[in-house]
Amino acid sequence: MKLFLKNNCLLILFYKNISGVFKPAVFLYCQKNKNGGNMKKLLIIIPMLFFFTIPTKAQPRENGPHPNFEKLKLELNLSEEQAEKFEVLFKQKMKEMDGMREFFREDRSAARDKMIEINDKYHKLFAEILDEEQLAAFEKLTEEKREEMIDRMKERRKR
Repeated sequence: MKLFLKNNCLLILFYKNISGVFKPAVFLYCQKNKNGGNMKKLLIIIPMLFFFTIPTKAQPRENGPHPNFEKLKLELNLSEEQAEKFEVLFKQKMKEMDGMREFFREDRSAARDKMIEINDKYHKLFAEILDEEQLAAFEKLTEEKREEMIDRMKERRKR
């Protein structure tokens, strides 16, 4: 948000989120009289803008960012070389899975089969990079994440 004050007029520029896309919004407030009738309203409106926009920034993203690789690297006890290879493969897998969202809406059973195929493909690739202990830990973390997602979906359905 940017504020500009010139000739008793205040120009407010900010971006608002409309269905996941940020659009610019511009507001211009000018002082009508010398005692500042509009400026008083403006002094009430600006804090309200902050009041309503700050909590939205604090909310977690619905389709949150992919896992923190530093945390994953520590939990799996990856070497630097393993971490580099694993991160590249994991990002590729997530990209493929994200591409399945549209397909999932059209044909769920085919999309589920395709996701299983993607998981099997990357499981083999991860097995080449990780040792047995690391692979077991990764599978455990993946299963926990999956269960969390299922719980969130059940919670949404209740609403």
